[in-house]
Amino acid sequence: MSDGGGEGAAKGAVLLRPLLVAAAILAVGVATQLGAYLNHDVAFLAWVARAVAGGAVYGRDILEVNFPLAFLIYLPAVPLGAVIGLSLAVKLWTAALAALSLLLLAKALPAERRGPVLIAFALFVGFALPREFGQREQFAFILVAPWCVEASRGRWHSILVGALAGLGFAIKPHFLIPLAVLALYRRRLGREEAAIVGVGALYALLLLVAFRPFLVEALPLARAAYGGIEYNGEGAVRAAIAGFFILALAVPVFGSRDRTAMAFLLAAAGFYAAAVLQMKLFPYHFLPGWGFAVLAAAALLHSRPPAGRALLAAAAAVLVIQALPWWRGSEGRERQIPRLVNVLDRGRSFTFVAKALAGEAPRGDGVAEQWAVRQAVAELRRSPDTVVVDTDWSRHTGLKSRSFDALAWLRRDPEFDRLWQGYSEGAQVGPFRLFRLRAAASPARPGCSPAG
Repeated sequence: MSDGGGEGAAKGAVLLRPLLVAAAILAVGVATQLGAYLNHDVAFLAWVARAVAGGAVYGRDILEVNFPLAFLIYLPAVPLGAVIGLSLAVKLWTAALAALSLLLLAKALPAERRGPVLIAFALFVGFALPREFGQREQFAFILVAPWCVEASRGRWHSILVGALAGLGFAIKPHFLIPLAVLALYRRRLGREEAAIVGVGALYALLLLVAFRPFLVEALPLARAAYGGIEYNGEGAVRAAIAGFFILALAVPVFGSRDRTAMAFLLAAAGFYAAAVLQMKLFPYHFLPGWGFAVLAAAALLHSRPPAGRALLAAAAAVLVIQALPWWRGSEGRERQIPRLVNVLDRGRSFTFVAKALAGEAPRGDGVAEQWAVRQAVAELRRSPDTVVVDTDWSRHTGLKSRSFDALAWLRRDPEFDRLWQGYSEGAQVGPFRLFRLRAAASPARPGCSPAG
């Protein structure tokens, strides 16, 4: 007679060993992030989450064209941030979601694929594109990954997996593309899919009830903001490399008839299409596409070992090259952050005037210009102690020259010019000019936002 207890313990060990290895890798990756500054997008959206939690109205008090889930995803970090600091709280929140996803993947994956896929997932989250840690695209990858693995799950387990995937797909409208691709492939409507639909319906209701100012005020400006972003050579190369890798991956995946690898491949293709259709081609837009491509290659190690190894090596080479500037601390503008923070710490509040403020506006788009000036005036009315002005507006705006004078452009507005009379220029840190509120002007109020 077989020993049922011994068999159960053996199965538990088979599940636990790769999970512990992957968890250790993830922990090391997160540890490398603890002393780093958040990406500016992540920091701004986390700040928005904190401001909205404090009563600010998204779309009215805070002008922003991203859909509300872009900041709502950071809300769970806000209470913890009040104790340990928002930056650290965001990193721990990201790590907690990754750990949950790792556990759900471990329970769903067949034993022969569990180790490679879990380790690939942990390595990618912890070490790939490190400057983008905590980005919305990283959340999408983390939240959707368990749903890609078809498995027999209990009721609440299925609802959890589906709800997480629903959140991941809802972060950006473009992410409906990979959802549609995967839904067509899976051709089923179970509890997981019902949970995805339920999350989407609740989010749509939330937009209509709680975020009408966003729908009325900010959403019409999104087109103008996107219009200010131009393709560039670096982005085109980035898109070409990712696209070529996914095509190369498709050959062995289709030949293997491996449903797990196929689901990861289709997710990669769907998120890649979403990245291209966003028209920006920034590195973080390709993060989920690369992540799912890596998981597909890891899944191939069982059915097509040579192809899986070769593809993983190629992906690792590309991702390491992209990550090296961050690891070396040699990214140009990022090197200015410690100096800038040191100066800003002396003040009570600050705001930024930067290229993201206006998008297409400097090139004559009236809607974008109105939005940019309105946002800048709203920030100055808060009387921030320091205003940081970015002098390089050539990034992503189509302005090929760095000689564009953002202040002169904004001061054409009488209200902005009147408020600006209360500031005098101080230090300059790299491309950033710092202006201080004069003592005779209104006292600064804490909590000013980045105007850009």
